Amino acid sequence: MKMMKKMIVMLLGILLFTAGAGARNETVAADTAAVNPAMAEVNPEVTLLQLQQEHAAAMEHMRQDHIEDTLIPVVAIVCGTAVPALVIFLIVFTGLKHRTKVKLARYDLMAKALESGKELPDYFFEEGDNRPASGKSRLSRGFTLVGAGVGLLFFGLVLSSKYVWAFSAVPLLIGAGQLLVYRIEARSAESLSEPESEK
Repeated sequence: MKMMKKMIVMLLGILLFTAGAGARNETVAADTAAVNPAMAEVNPEVTLLQLQQEHAAAMEHMRQDHIEDTLIPVVAIVCGTAVPALVIFLIVFTGLKHRTKVKLARYDLMAKALESGKELPDYFFEEGDNRPASGKSRLSRGFTLVGAGVGLLFFGLVLSSKYVWAFSAVPLLIGAGQLLVYRIEARSAESLSEPESEK
């Protein structure tokens, strides 16, 4: 339908161009006859050849436009859906591969410890989030959340949005809490180790 509309518009344009060119040729012929009687006769075959060449050029231009009109949306749709899907797939695949490697390493460590007769702590056998957080992981999470909160705060300042500022307080305060817990645990571990070293 779109192609048909273009063809109709193009034919009307050619018709108007031809009519205008014919009128212009008559005017030019009359002007030339007045100036130079030797050039008074206009060759209709030359005019027809020029029109055919112009028509062929217009059709080629239209074909190129049609290819661009079709190609651009197809590329946009493919890239718009395939690239995010591919990125998500790679993230999930990498995460699952890493998790599998970590589990295999844990199972190997458990097997070696049991073969050598050493006892492992009870939480070592627990999976995932059931294990208590170590001090280093708590410190790392705390700094990460504080950094995310500060980043959101600056983003809110750039946008001048009080809602982003308010939202930035959530990770900022959670991170500050994680750092506070880390500091308290470190002090209690120091105080527990001091009496033992005095004895």
